[in-house]
Amino acid sequence: MLQTREAWRQTAESVLPPEERYLDRNRMITARYAGWYLENPGTLKWAGMAAFASRQVGLAIMAADLMTTPERDGADNPLLALHRFGADWLMCADFEQIRRGNNNIYRDIAWAHAAYVGGGMAELEACVSDPEDTLLVQGFGMIDRGRALCRRDADSQEGERLIWEGNICLLRHEQVDVLQPIFDMLSVGGRITASFGSELDFSGALFP
Repeated sequence: MLQTREAWRQTAESVLPPEERYLDRNRMITARYAGWYLENPGTLKWAGMAAFASRQVGLAIMAADLMTTPERDGADNPLLALHRFGADWLMCADFEQIRRGNNNIYRDIAWAHAAYVGGGMAELEACVSDPEDTLLVQGFGMIDRGRALCRRDADSQEGERLIWEGNICLLRHEQVDVLQPIFDMLSVGGRITASFGSELDFSGALFP
């Protein structure tokens, strides 16, 4: 039986820790993306890229946390303390935007991955109605057609092309519709912090 979008969203979000446990929540978001990719490495390539990006967000969150610790108050130097107060205030604002972006992307697309993996295109298409979902549906549709071609012929170049094009649609949807407005609100320092991290380790990131 077809489920509603909200039901799939609740399924995807029910495993996440509360938002105030931001590091644990980020780790679980990363693990979910990694799980979808590792179970479907030939098709759900966006999930693999998202796991990498979410891991970077986790490193940025940890960096922001370290930069705003009480031990850096500079109590013996009023000018240094004032400078750090301003820098920490800006960093906290950036931290909130980075954290929000991580949560918003997961909320925007995790349900779609859960629906597609759980019920295919019929399940996904039954849950979409907003114009903002156009690239989402187009992307998964191309992935689905490409997967069907590759099942019939493992060496199908057209199938591979469709799969990659579909994942690029998902990437474009997230970059333009969800992430870019948040990234535009970051300070220069926040953008640098958000770029921390260059490695990805899927060990231990088993699908819950």
